[in-house]
Amino acid sequence: MKTEDLISALAADHEPRRHSLRAKVTLAILPGLVVAALLIAFLWHVRPDLVEALQSPAIAKTIMPAILATFGVWLVSTLARPEGGVGREALGLAALATLAVALFLWSLGTSGTTALRETLSSPNFVSCVVSVPILSLLPLAAAIVVLRDTAPARPALAGAGAGLMVGAAAAAVYSLHCPVDTILFFVPTYGLAIALVSAMGAAVGSRALAW
Repeated sequence: MKTEDLISALAADHEPRRHSLRAKVTLAILPGLVVAALLIAFLWHVRPDLVEALQSPAIAKTIMPAILATFGVWLVSTLARPEGGVGREALGLAALATLAVALFLWSLGTSGTTALRETLSSPNFVSCVVSVPILSLLPLAAAIVVLRDTAPARPALAGAGAGLMVGAAAAAVYSLHCPVDTILFFVPTYGLAIALVSAMGAAVGSRALAW
């Protein structure tokens, strides 16, 4: 069988299962996210004013990565297919990124660069950038296992998508601990942490998902 015929056959086989793949990916990463939540509860500890924070604008630092993780599920289910590319999912991700950058620039213009330096030099910056990748390890491994049963045309990109998905989900979980609510902190810090997990996913995916 020619390579083109094989790809076409695999694509035809996977297309009807796209929705089931989304569900399969979601169910696969849930146990790892539950473990991450338990780690936050018993090792990192939930912030004492969590209820008040979730009733304030600070909830944005939980909602935004959660939305990003949802788009990540769509992205992964698309990239998992042999002919997988990015379309509407990429537009959604671009819109969310544009919103985050706009909020950051507005906050920077309001608070100034001095406030930004002070915010990013705090121990919370290092804690976040280290913690989110750690919390992402189990769900990322689960996502890669699921993707090994598919036929992604671009393994590194599929792995990066998986990293973005679980990194964003882990950031949402970590936000339940994070005591800093300013846009100047969570947009660049969570963004860097998620980017690191995406890079991890790309590195693993380029090897584990190659076919």
